[in-house]
Amino acid sequence: MVLDRATGDLYFGYGTQSRLPNGLPDFEPAVVAMDADGRLKWWSRLYTETSDNSPPDQYIDGLAFDAGRGELVVLARCHGNNTQNFWAGNAIAANPTARGFQNRFTGSSGNIHISWIGRLRGRDGALLHSTYEAQYADNTGRLGAPLTDPNLRPWPDPNQGWPDVNTTRCASLDVDLAGSVYVSCVGRRTLTTNDAHQRMTLPGAGPSVWNAYVRVYTPDLSRPRYSTLLTGRFDVTTGMGADNTRVDDVIPVSGGVLAVGAQLADSVGAARGNPVLVTAVPPWGASTPQGQSALLARFALSR
Repeated sequence: MVLDRATGDLYFGYGTQSRLPNGLPDFEPAVVAMDADGRLKWWSRLYTETSDNSPPDQYIDGLAFDAGRGELVVLARCHGNNTQNFWAGNAIAANPTARGFQNRFTGSSGNIHISWIGRLRGRDGALLHSTYEAQYADNTGRLGAPLTDPNLRPWPDPNQGWPDVNTTRCASLDVDLAGSVYVSCVGRRTLTTNDAHQRMTLPGAGPSVWNAYVRVYTPDLSRPRYSTLLTGRFDVTTGMGADNTRVDDVIPVSGGVLAVGAQLADSVGAARGNPVLVTAVPPWGASTPQGQSALLARFALSR
């Protein structure tokens, strides 16, 4: 739930369990806007309604309000890609020239969860921009040509080819005064920018690892400004040593972003995996974790 402090309007999301005409269970999301007096302004189900209630299951995971643009930013998630999914980033009626960084759910994997980000106009709920948030699966083929952005090249363009993607779940969402969108997520072959604090190996260059990561998008969701892993040091030939962190929140700050989370412990209470890559540790901090340890990171944004 978020509030437009200028008007007092309230925005919240929810999900309802339902059944399809064939009796199978379904789960449907909605975002609702109410004015300061509690009257309904609009509601949106975030995808096209169909006669079969549009499986797969879809959920609302977070909301943020961009006061400068008067827009609601929605973090949602889908389980599978069977019939009708969230709106594509390049087929938006209210904004025909819009292009999301990842316009659609690609590949042949059905039993996975992937995230989606959308920007809705606060006054009427019209969708203006969207992108999926789904990292590549290991050993996928059908990759697109390299991206042309120098900070993203030579990662494959997710809007070309038809690559398999893997489960990608986001935990937090925020927006800064300029409209840039911040998320923290967990993925596998996570696309990282060339100025990242910690980069993922490219497809075909070695195994990936499950990782917590932080990403910042341009306001129109067409390009990551910054994307970095925040996980233990891992062996690029085996993938061992990582998959041992979580990021619970991202907080925009002047010139960068704060990430708040933890390095996790194993079953006997010792720090799991390898230590997180750290720099400029303050006097009250430590560079080596002792069991489960709080994790605070600040990343500078140069673009």
